[in-house]
Amino acid sequence: MNRPAGMRRPKVLVVDDDPMMLDVLEQFLRENQCDVELAHDGLEALQKVREAPPDLILLDVVMPRMDGIEVCRTLKSQKSTRLIPIVIVTGLTDLED
Repeated sequence: MNRPAGMRRPKVLVVDDDPMMLDVLEQFLRENQCDVELAHDGLEALQKVREAPPDLILLDVVMPRMDGIEVCRTLKSQKSTRLIPIVIVTGLTDLED
């Protein structure tokens, strides 16, 4: 993907407790000219968003300490972070989940 001169690379925060999933998503995003930040759980994600808000968050649902749904609720309830797009990603395959 070629960007016009002066256009910055999008920053994506990937949040997942599965190291393999983090690696796959990070590699894909870097190959597509994104800057990538990684978080291993929901609390770490919230801290990273406070420090430097990303352009997009890829967020796993099932994680230790704070699950993805609670992270999403927290971010969407705050004026400073509610407009950050969040894509929920999960390895869950059961429709009930």
